[in-house]
Amino acid sequence: MKCLDCGSENIETATSCTQCNASLRPARAQRHLDEAEREIAQGHYEQAIALISRADREMLPLRQEQRDKYLLNARAFFLQAAIYYDRGRNLDAREELQLARANLEPLPQGQMLLAEVFNRLGNTYFSTSDLAEALDCYQKAVPLALANGLYLLATKAISNIGNLYINMGQRDPAREVFDQAAELVRQHTDPGASTIAYATLARFHANDGLHPLGIEYADKVLVVYQVTGSDREYIRYHLAALKRSTPDKEQGSEM
Repeated sequence: MKCLDCGSENIETATSCTQCNASLRPARAQRHLDEAEREIAQGHYEQAIALISRADREMLPLRQEQRDKYLLNARAFFLQAAIYYDRGRNLDAREELQLARANLEPLPQGQMLLAEVFNRLGNTYFSTSDLAEALDCYQKAVPLALANGLYLLATKAISNIGNLYINMGQRDPAREVFDQAAELVRQHTDPGASTIAYATLARFHANDGLHPLGIEYADKVLVVYQVTGSDREYIRYHLAALKRSTPDKEQGSEM
């Protein structure tokens, strides 16, 4: 068991570090939360819930400052929210995310996680058509993500804002937001962020009947992000369908 304070290795059954005498409960709680996150990614929710409970038991005797130092409470709330959201319990997810937000906002070391919290909180509001609240959360997520170099998350939040505008019937603001996402990924190379930005623009322009622009951005998806297997074939299938639907006179020199 590695001590989070000094980095020394200890035997698994140790309760305190042999080098600095710090409690090893934070390290155990962190390990359980890391394992829970991996289980959630695989859809193993019952295992994740059990691991979060084990982390809670390790956290119980700790002082609040110890929990805050390693974001233990906030991560537990965040992971429980992910389970609720994946199971369609959006209001329960929102409640957990609000707890995480309250815990993280005063913590300088918690701003990266707070950006993710705001984005996901926006998703819960979007799912219940509380669009003003969703927009507020997404707009809070973007600068936090950018300030911490989280360009993929920033692109997701910006794209969420664009989708929200579309839902409100405001296509011009949506186009501006999607272009903003594309400009962001041109400045900061991130394959995942580029895929989101360009795929969103491809769909947006195709739905507007601007097929050459749709094809241009769909082509960019394949260039900037080397997807493999079925994903690549899926993109190529829809790209081919888009090209087939494009009148010859619209293709012009850009093709």
